[in-house]
Formats: sequence, structure tokens, C-alpha cells
Amino acid sequence: MDLNIDLNILEAEPAEQYHAQADRFLSSHQLLDFIKCPWLHRKKSVGLIEDADSASYVIGRAAHVRILEGRDAYEAAFALGGPINEKTNKPFGAGTKAFADWAAIQGKPVLSHDQVDLVEQMASGVAMNDEAVALLLYGRAEGVARAEYCGTPCQIRIDWLHPHRGIVDFKTCDDLTWFEADAR
Repeated sequence: MDLNIDLNILEAEPAEQYHAQADRFLSSHQLLDFIKCPWLHRKKSVGLIEDADSASYVIGRAAHVRILEGRDAYEAAFALGGPINEKTNKPFGAGTKAFADWAAIQGKPVLSHDQVDLVEQMASGVAMNDEAVALLLYGRAEGVARAEYCGTPCQIRIDWLHPHRGIVDFKTCDDLTWFEADAR
């Protein structure tokens, strides 16, 4: 099936601005929380529980930006690498005080050298997959749409919209063993 989608139907909006409107618009992540546990969803929606930002989520977001939005956006959104130990000429580990001090002054999410390498390996993997390259050759990354459905204001930030193939949902995971189940 060949679609003909006008990519201009999506708004350009930074991720922070999109997520800041979660109190007014239902998103797919909120809907998944509700499906898992309505009580937990309610506690999150009224601010009694904050979403945890794990290392896996940071790496996933970084991979999204690097692969879908490009290197410039990636380098602008994340502090990469960390300080180098002058005595050994090697990077300080992510668990060291030197790294923590460096991270504290960055003003944006940080990735250690090992995490940067992982994101670059992910980008290389996508670039070596012919189908992924075909899907990401044309289109628009991280476009936002809002609409009302059954009286509920909703929003989506689409990973990638291809003009002829539709929505491309980019997924990362900790372990490929569980990818199929996680994707479901």
C-alpha cells in the first residue's frame, strides 16, 4: 500500500515542550500506564509518583535523537563522554566523583564514553539495515499531532513519518531476547 501523506500535518515541537503538556493531553505512554494499572496511572497524573529516568531510557532517547534527528541535534541535546583523567589519559568512569561533578554542570542529560559508543553502535546497526535505511531516507522525525478523541484531548510525538509508508516507530531495548514481547 502506497500512502501519500503530507508531512506538514505535524508540528515541530521540542520534546520538553511536548512532555510539559502531558497534564492536558493523553499520550500513548499514559494510555499504556492506564492499561497496566489505572490506579498507578492516576497517581502519576496527579503528581504523586514521578516517572523514573533510568540509564536505559536516557540511552533510548539518545539513540532516537542520534538516529532520527541527526548528529547535530544529538550533540546539542546530550553532554557526551565526560572528563579525562590527566594522569592516565583515559576517561573517568561513570561512577566516579570526577564524572559526577562534570555531569552536574552540564545542564543536559549526560552519556558516558561507553554509552556514547553504544549509541554509535546502534546508529551503525540501523545504517547497515537496508529496510531501515529505506524507511528513514525520506520523512520527518519527531513531529507532533494533537486531536480530540471521544471527548479526550490526545497528543502524539511520532518517531518518524514516511510520506508513503506511514508511521515508523523506532524501538530500543536492553536485550533482544525480549524485544518481540516488549514491542507487543
